[in-house]
Amino acid sequence: VYQVADYVTVNISSPNTPGLRALQGKGELEDLLGRLMQARSEQPNGADQVKPLLLKIAPDLTNEQLDDIIDIMKETKIDGLIATNTTIDRSKLKTDVKKVEEIGAGGLSGKPVRSRSTEVIQYLSTKSNKAFPIVAVGGIFTAKDAIEKLEAGADLLQVYTGFIYEGPSMVKKINKGIVAYYKSLKK
Repeated sequence: VYQVADYVTVNISSPNTPGLRALQGKGELEDLLGRLMQARSEQPNGADQVKPLLLKIAPDLTNEQLDDIIDIMKETKIDGLIATNTTIDRSKLKTDVKKVEEIGAGGLSGKPVRSRSTEVIQYLSTKSNKAFPIVAVGGIFTAKDAIEKLEAGADLLQVYTGFIYEGPSMVKKINKGIVAYYKSLKK
């Protein structure tokens, strides 16, 4: 994908792929990212055409694991971090536990992951002293949600579930809301 992509995401956080989240361990992740950075350096593109390599992590990591992620980001010099993917945590659901169990395992996205995603972004941004760009994803439906992520330390935003439920006009509404918010702060 390198030749046709604008950037490449290393998604080691999908709960739907058996064993994948084991790659979030420090040793495994350092090895994987080191190999990918080496492979990127061997691409025929010139230095001005290097494609950013981003790491996508789960919201279910502990603070100790997030500290490891910060160290790995600094050591490997990977270009940025996407925080966060879907969660395996079902504690914020209102649906009956038995019904959720019937549906089965898999990643949960949207509003139930919003607050944890923001916590992870804030933790990473603060603890790393903004050492790398953070792309926020997780529960963004409104301008208020987007601003929450930006204020927590995100540099960019991605929307998935909100886009599905709200449609393309959602992006325009979010952008207008962000502009209005930051204009109001300057007054």
